[in-house]
Amino acid sequence: MGISKTLKVDAALLVPLQFVDFIIVAQPSCDIRPKAQVQDVAFEPAGRNESTLSSSSASGVIELIENLHDEKLVSSTQASLLKNKYLKIYRMLNDLANTCFRSRDSEFRLVNQAKQYAFELRNLEETLAKADNYPESYNTQADKLRKELLTAENQLLCCEGRCDELGYIIEGLRDEERMLRRECKRKPKGEELETQRIQLERTIEELQAEKLKHTNDGKHLIQTLREERDALAEEEQLANNTYEQLQSLKDELSGTNSVPIRCQKKCAKIEKQQLEAKQLFDDSVAEHSRLQEELDTLDSCRVQLEMESAKLSRQYAKRHRKIYDMQSDYDAATVELEEAQQKAAEYALQKTEMELNMKHLRSERMRLGEQLKSITRERDNAVRGVRKSEIGLRGLRDAIKFQKALCTEKKNACEQMRQMGSDKELMKRRALLLKQVIDKQNELIGQCNLSESEKNNLERLLKTESKLKQQLADLVTETVELSRLATAKAEEREIKSRELQTATVRYARIRDEIKSKELQIMEYEKSLRNTQKQLTDFSNLYNAIREERNNCMNLIQLAQQKMQEMQEKLGMRTNDLKVLQNTSRRTVELIGQQRIKIKEALHERDQIRQELSKQVCVMRDHETKRDQLQLSIEHENLTIHKTKDHRAKIQNMIGRAIKVRNDRVNQLVERNEEVCVLQEKIRLQEDALAKGDLELNRLDEQLRWLGQEKRDLENGIMVLRKKLKQRKELEDEMSNKQVQLAMLQDTSRQMELAVTDPTAQIRDPITGDPLLDDPVIFGTAASGVLVPVKRLREVRNREPDPTQLRVKIDAIQVQLLVRERKLLECDLLLQAVNRLVANLQGQAAIGRDTTLKLAKKMNERHTDVEQTNKKMKAMVAELNMLRSMAFNLEREVKELRMLVLDIHRSMQMGDFSSGHLKLMWTKAPKNRENVMQRPKIIQTTPRSERHNTYCTQEDTETKRKGETVDKTLPFGTPKSLSQTEPGSKKRPTTPQSS
Repeated sequence: MGISKTLKVDAALLVPLQFVDFIIVAQPSCDIRPKAQVQDVAFEPAGRNESTLSSSSASGVIELIENLHDEKLVSSTQASLLKNKYLKIYRMLNDLANTCFRSRDSEFRLVNQAKQYAFELRNLEETLAKADNYPESYNTQADKLRKELLTAENQLLCCEGRCDELGYIIEGLRDEERMLRRECKRKPKGEELETQRIQLERTIEELQAEKLKHTNDGKHLIQTLREERDALAEEEQLANNTYEQLQSLKDELSGTNSVPIRCQKKCAKIEKQQLEAKQLFDDSVAEHSRLQEELDTLDSCRVQLEMESAKLSRQYAKRHRKIYDMQSDYDAATVELEEAQQKAAEYALQKTEMELNMKHLRSERMRLGEQLKSITRERDNAVRGVRKSEIGLRGLRDAIKFQKALCTEKKNACEQMRQMGSDKELMKRRALLLKQVIDKQNELIGQCNLSESEKNNLERLLKTESKLKQQLADLVTETVELSRLATAKAEEREIKSRELQTATVRYARIRDEIKSKELQIMEYEKSLRNTQKQLTDFSNLYNAIREERNNCMNLIQLAQQKMQEMQEKLGMRTNDLKVLQNTSRRTVELIGQQRIKIKEALHERDQIRQELSKQVCVMRDHETKRDQLQLSIEHENLTIHKTKDHRAKIQNMIGRAIKVRNDRVNQLVERNEEVCVLQEKIRLQEDALAKGDLELNRLDEQLRWLGQEKRDLENGIMVLRKKLKQRKELEDEMSNKQVQLAMLQDTSRQMELAVTDPTAQIRDPITGDPLLDDPVIFGTAASGVLVPVKRLREVRNREPDPTQLRVKIDAIQVQLLVRERKLLECDLLLQAVNRLVANLQGQAAIGRDTTLKLAKKMNERHTDVEQTNKKMKAMVAELNMLRSMAFNLEREVKELRMLVLDIHRSMQMGDFSSGHLKLMWTKAPKNRENVMQRPKIIQTTPRSERHNTYCTQEDTETKRKGETVDKTLPFGTPKSLSQTEPGSKKRPTTPQSS
């Protein structure tokens, strides 16, 4: 696709990832404008007016489409469709940007609302803190009770803190339980152990198979050794036969004349040279004719090549012009492509930046939404707390009003009694009435003449009556309190019904909002489908343009390939011409050399003819000398017989020296083999030591790991014991606190009874003694008379209602019950955890036993594998020794074969050394005798016991027990030596020469 060089992009927009991967869109720059004015997208905060399209803005996309239309790559209808689709996509993207800005405005509003709610929550918290300190400056008995209640609440908070600590301890125990479970999971299971066992069995089978292979190879080598020995025996027989033939030929040749044989040989050589010269002449003539024919064919090929080269030069000129034109077009296209790639890279960078910005904005939006949700939850909780506090304040206010009314009534009654002066009289009357009642009771008891048991029963009945009256008063107070609680519960029910109504209204509003959001989503999906359709059309157009561009590039590449092929053909033809020229030169040179050889052969022929004439004359002279030589030969034969006798004696001496040398050589070979065996043993011991060091290191590491695990388990046990101690201490503290709470409840009940009884004396809550006070006014002379403080006194300050105190005490008791229930749950959880820990410890112990068994089995398998490896190494070493022996025997066989061949050649040629063969012939029977007599003449010498490194532990044990073992030769001992007993301390030696 052709791309214009002047591509200008003013603004780029990105479709969200949920619609399309990415689309780069530019503003239109030409005079073409859509009918509807399109808004430009700019990332500005909400509240500002969005900038409209500028009339002078350049559009690279529309210019590109127009350039394509000018270059006739796109038709006019396609160009108009592309422009229309581009403008539609641009409008749609502007709409999407507007929606994004609207959502941003809504986010800013929500942030401001969240700030306002946070400010309101802070104000509410301040008001609640003030309400907690209400009422202030109280110094009455109720205030003391309030302080005691606050201390009890603090103690409850301490208990809660301890409960939290216990919960933390429980969580730690759960974590430890998880750790133990993980450790149990880490331990190898039965299936894994079975897989490991199967793998070990497979490795053992493979080792056994390799062992069988090695044994088979050893058997094959032994068979080859036997075959080589048979071949050596046959070669020795052949050598003996050849030696006999040679002796017979010698005898025949000694009788014949040596001179005529030489002449005959020279004549035969001259005839052979003549035949060779004739063959060379004939070959040279044939080659000359062949070379002449090749020269003719080369001339014809040269003419044809000149014609083809002229044609090819013309075609090359035409193709070169076309290629030059295509190259210029290709350069222009490459420049345009590079510019387009740069711009595409810029667009990609802008796209990535926009995507990152959108991701950041989305993440910020999600974060702000979560913050807003958390703030709304906190606000709702605060509102609920405020409502509850308002309800409590209302109840307190009502109770205060009720107490105020009672106090006013009591004050009025007391003032009236004081004004009238009847309060003292009433007290006196009450005391008198009580005395009269007691006196009358005593009189009735005395008049009735009752027995002591009946009197005791009457006293009991009177006491029970008084107790029942007190209980009746308590029940009256409880009924009053219950009625007040019923009113409070009714008010709470009304409040909860109101909250339910508000929640239902809110739920309906949320459902309406959800429906509206779903409709918006449907609209967005429709717009997304439309954009996808438009994008598919645009992608199809882009694919068509890209295919046309690819076709152009393919044509250019084909042209380049054809041009390269023509260049290669021209190079091949020129190379062929050069080769033909070189071959013609070489043939001319060969012809000249052949002519020179022919001349030399003719000259040699003439020389040979002259030598033949000379030899005829020499033969005549030699015939005269032959008679003289026969006489001299007879004389020399006598001297030869004498020398032969002397030589036989010398050969005997040499044979003895060779025997001594061979014996010493055999001893040296044996010592060398023993040294090799010792070196092999040392190497194996070093390997065993290295492996033992590795195993020791591995076992040390395992011991360290097991010690670390032991320390970890001991630390865990210590921690659990400490936690158990802490638990016992906490249980003791709980029991103490429960006892204190029961005592406080008893004291609170007594105080309630004292509060209900106006005549009761005020007592110390700690000691229980009545409080005493001086009735004289402070500041005057001290009277020294202490009077118990009465319950009836003027209420100077506001006091809380006992019902409210009772309500608070009930609430505290409920909280205590809840805490006790939680503590019981924690105890149950601790018991369950302890059970699980015990079960896990049992499973771990069972697993340890299985792991120990499997480890023992693994160690046994390892030992078996090591023993099999040792056996294999021993077999391999023995096979290597046998192989080296076989190589030595093969070398000897080759040497003997070469010797036989040399003897055969010398027999054919007539010149061979008879002395060497005689020595060999004399040595052969003596060697046989030595071989036959060797096991009889073996002498034994004491030596240290020889350790067999390649025997396993089982073999040594069986030898110690006296079991029969296969009598195989140990590594390093030759076949010629006799095998000694395994317990003897003597070593075999070679037979000494007598």
